[in-house]
Amino acid sequence: MVRTEARGYVSAVLIVILVGITMMIWLMDGNDVQVLEDGVYRGSAEGYQSEIVVDVTVSDGGIKAIEVVDHGETQGIGDAAFDEMIPSIIEAQSLHVDIVSGATASSRGLLSAVQVALEDD
Repeated sequence: MVRTEARGYVSAVLIVILVGITMMIWLMDGNDVQVLEDGVYRGSAEGYQSEIVVDVTVSDGGIKAIEVVDHGETQGIGDAAFDEMIPSIIEAQSLHVDIVSGATASSRGLLSAVQVALEDD
């Protein structure tokens, strides 16, 4: 009888621990974009060859559009990274997206510029 009660107690504790770990992972992963006021926010950051300037459009509390306003990154490399990453950022509503291989500095510059735009709201 005591063994059965102990197993029940241990099972309950394990379930609580698993739920807690799951909640922590969920909170740390994915959606890192806070709820923002609607508007267009500008940010800039250094890329591989130049400063990358972006306008981030926020509507209904989420990122709806990202436009690269100015950059001097290598044509065909930097732009390709932007074209691939911008839809990913919008879909994920997060800056935790894959960077583009071969355009690492441009990718990081884009992510940093978007982050600056959202922080400066």
